[in-house]
Amino acid sequence: MKPASLALAAALVLPALALPALALASVTVIFNPDSDNQRSRTFRDTNAHIHLGEGEEALVLSDGDSSETIEGPYDGPLADALSSSRSHNEERGDAGWRVASLFTMVRDRRDHTGAVRGDKTAPEPEVPAGVGLLAVSLDTDQKQCFLNLPVQLWRYDATSPGPVVLSQAGGHATTLSFDATGHFATWPQSVGLSGQNGTYVVSYLDGKGTTHIFTLAALQLDDPKDLKISTLLDQGCDYQAEIAAKNVLAHEEQ
Repeated sequence: MKPASLALAAALVLPALALPALALASVTVIFNPDSDNQRSRTFRDTNAHIHLGEGEEALVLSDGDSSETIEGPYDGPLADALSSSRSHNEERGDAGWRVASLFTMVRDRRDHTGAVRGDKTAPEPEVPAGVGLLAVSLDTDQKQCFLNLPVQLWRYDATSPGPVVLSQAGGHATTLSFDATGHFATWPQSVGLSGQNGTYVVSYLDGKGTTHIFTLAALQLDDPKDLKISTLLDQGCDYQAEIAAKNVLAHEEQ
């Protein structure tokens, strides 16, 4: 290569190498990821300013599979926190790693659904406002948990025609009565609640024969204040943990 060509190549490459690698990456930060006041924010680069109070933490999700936790108190650039002793990588199997993996999965699925031309995957419906951490979905076959009575029931489609019937497997069936929004109902007293993995059947009498069969178990907690997303994951209530992550990311601050 001629000297002039070498000089031109160096002029093009060196500025790119001089840029901080993290400054170009878009990252999602989950503030207080394993508490009942989570919030999410996406930063265009890691030069953004963040504030964490005493006892607070932030879970940083990169575009890859890695995640890091920053512990408060901290007030300053995100990049500086990531390079300091306040930050640590989540180890596989840790509670923070499991929560990070959940948020990464939900975020990636949200960002990529329907993005490819010809993709026949319909966008996921939005979770109705007001769905609590232990609300029981009428639209899944996965295990769910409850803690206190009354148990909140919810469905995605408030306009679904025809009654919705709930029964314990092999037991009495009760037609559910929904609130004014059409999304929420309360667990009927006529359908027994078994604390140990009871099996329940939801039937949509909408002409399509939609049916869901799910297991419902009492959440094992020494103190209700300890209810966290990682608790749901630990006790196999992955679906409700996923709904919680969807709720956080749905209210993401840009």
